[in-house]
Amino acid sequence: MKKTYRVTLTALGPIFIGSGEKLKKYEYIFDKPKKVAHMIDHTKFTKYLLEKNLLDDFTSRVNSHFDLYDYLVNKKGIVFMPLVKYSVPVAQFRTEVKNRFGKPISSPPMNDLNTFVKDAFGRPYIPGSSLKGALRTAILNDLKEDTKENEVFAHLQVLDSETIDLENLKVYQKVDYSKTAKPLPLYRECLKPNTEITFTVSFDDKYLTLKKIQNALHKTYQNYYIKWLKGVYDSHADELKKNTFALDQPSQNQGEIIYIGGGAGFVSKTLHYKSKNRDQARNDSFEILQQFSATYSKMRSVPDNVPVALKLAVETKTFNGRVTGKHYLEMGKARIKFEELK
Repeated sequence: MKKTYRVTLTALGPIFIGSGEKLKKYEYIFDKPKKVAHMIDHTKFTKYLLEKNLLDDFTSRVNSHFDLYDYLVNKKGIVFMPLVKYSVPVAQFRTEVKNRFGKPISSPPMNDLNTFVKDAFGRPYIPGSSLKGALRTAILNDLKEDTKENEVFAHLQVLDSETIDLENLKVYQKVDYSKTAKPLPLYRECLKPNTEITFTVSFDDKYLTLKKIQNALHKTYQNYYIKWLKGVYDSHADELKKNTFALDQPSQNQGEIIYIGGGAGFVSKTLHYKSKNRDQARNDSFEILQQFSATYSKMRSVPDNVPVALKLAVETKTFNGRVTGKHYLEMGKARIKFEELK
């Protein structure tokens, strides 16, 4: 019998579902003092440059060091907001650039910006295939050996999410955390923490039940937590606690935890830590990563935790306009709840 559920994801960390579009620095306006990225309406922008006879001047200046905000505001005195589609706050690991004497001299620049997927009207959403893939990873290892995998998942239908307000978007810088936090020059437009995303999910209870799905999700995160996440956390507990990293323990009381989207890391996308004991999962993961990563190919022995790095984003904490600390967030982490529709 077919059953239908309203499924709600609540973001615990930034969620990134890429559109495949990457904006160069001259394709968006980064207001460094205000930490806001303004997304240009390219049709309006091109028309404006043509009307003001600035197109040739603009194209001649574009290079790897080009700053569109500086060009428009400081060099041309242009009020750019009428040319903007929408604006998104930006969270960077470093809030200022210092000189060799330790004196702040500027705000850090941004690089290319990977945008979040949107519908034809420019509204963010999460494709049903993204949630179905995350559910599939959790469910797969719990299927009996004689179960036909394709048949089970053919009866799991996940519609695209309801559209999400643009105010729930924020740009986050990629941060890998192993021995220390390593900010990387990769920026993603993400759904920010506490955003709620609603889906409609249907399945035939001949193949799947809600209880089976919830148990699979619980076991997946439990193994992820016990066999990998807690080990990484314990290795760097002092620094992570100082930066208020949330180590969510496995619990079915508040809804299951699921990882979805890009940037969430190797462990969240594979079955190794769910289907094998910790040592075997660690060794197998190490062998795979050695083939694709220069970092692991140089290692002579298997580290205590594989992968060695947490995939994070960072929010800065402020008081009276001053930065007082950082808050580390896991990429792609969400809580999932099901409500049956009668």
